[in-house]
Amino acid sequence: MNGKSVNRFKSIWIESSHQSGKAKCEPGWDWNTTFHDYDIWFVLSGTGLMQLNGLSYPIAPGSCFIFRQGDKVQAKQNLDDRLTVIYIHFRMEDLLIGPEAASGLDVLVPSYSEVDDVFTLETWLNQVLDTEEENEGEFIQERFNCLMKLVLMHLLDTHNSKSEPTSLSVKQKKIVRTAKQYVREHIASTIEYDNLADLTGVSSRYLNRLFKQDTGISLKEYITRARIERASHLLTQTSMSVGQVAESLGYSDIYFFSKQFKKYGGQSPSYFRSKTKPAKPVY
Repeated sequence: MNGKSVNRFKSIWIESSHQSGKAKCEPGWDWNTTFHDYDIWFVLSGTGLMQLNGLSYPIAPGSCFIFRQGDKVQAKQNLDDRLTVIYIHFRMEDLLIGPEAASGLDVLVPSYSEVDDVFTLETWLNQVLDTEEENEGEFIQERFNCLMKLVLMHLLDTHNSKSEPTSLSVKQKKIVRTAKQYVREHIASTIEYDNLADLTGVSSRYLNRLFKQDTGISLKEYITRARIERASHLLTQTSMSVGQVAESLGYSDIYFFSKQFKKYGGQSPSYFRSKTKPAKPVY
């Protein structure tokens, strides 16, 4: 993020609209609304299609939308792959100029982002939800303001990094995309690099080089992050024990699983489960 963007955030105050939560959409759910405040809407699982001011966007794990005042939204989910989302309504004001100037931040923060590291953003948003439930305390509003700025800056960085020119060709990008899809679909199995190489038609060494060039991380780390992301979903949305979650994702050593979970999430899987709000049905 450049200095101009950081300075733009400094005078912005972000305040809760006191409407937030984690929701699992019911089979008959669909959406047709016009917004009167801001809303961050982050997809943890499920797929569907979003219509935002007449433009279409895919809904999938990692999809993140920032809705603004006046936005017209229509959305549907795939009945065979229902949505679980975090939503947080908020208001913004430029303390130097006034509420109307906060719209200047809209130019910086994208309406739609695809987040690869779902687990990290989910962890931050869960902290915002925790803050929402704390009605007393001297620094509650300040904490909400700071956490939301971190979230928005993270989305801006994600958007900018994907908008920057890349040296990968269309064919190379397709190779990486195919490998990502395979990893996501087989995350509970042992993923062999040779299988990925055969699938994409390149050597495992070349595939790893393309992967790092495109994502900034190695193929091994991407697989680990995807497993931890899936583990966080199982810990909060099922009654499986930590041991059962670890075993289902191919970890034979629960202590190694816990160590990796803490490395990428900053907390143990047990503590993450105790502090994370389960999704509530939306009717």
